[in-house]
Amino acid sequence: MDPALEVVAAARTALLDWFKPDSAVPARVGTTTTVRAFAGDGAPLTAWDSHASESCSEPFVWTRLMRRYRSQTFPSPTIDTSPCKLPRVVAVEIGVGWCAYVPEPDRVIAAEYEKEAEISGDTSWRMEEALCMASALLRQDDGSRQVGTDTIAPYGPEGGVIAWTGVLYATY
Repeated sequence: MDPALEVVAAARTALLDWFKPDSAVPARVGTTTTVRAFAGDGAPLTAWDSHASESCSEPFVWTRLMRRYRSQTFPSPTIDTSPCKLPRVVAVEIGVGWCAYVPEPDRVIAAEYEKEAEISGDTSWRMEEALCMASALLRQDDGSRQVGTDTIAPYGPEGGVIAWTGVLYATY
């Protein structure tokens, strides 16, 4: 089995834990038991037709295998003529998206924007915690694995969708 998939699995486990239905404090964005898997450079949100055929009843949660590379100085990629003895690194994106408030012309409701801000705050906090949980899961084996995280960044509300994404880096 590809050892990089252990990193993806840890990210998935952490997302499921922080957005699970039976949480003591449910996620404000909604809960789910589904984490979709992607790989490549395409944006996962393009696979979600939120306002048409797909329901807005639960968040769109994903992992995306973004890059694989060798690193001399973790987590930075190294370009080298003899890279094969350098540690292998994988970058995995985690993300959570949901349907944005789309007002009718001349009918903007300020309270809806405030509600979206509260949902965004809760979602980005949960993602930060999920990245930390995934990092801890990956370090459980023997402690030699290097793990890092990147900025948690917002997306939207263009196209009627809001999302937050973050990146987990780990050697494998």
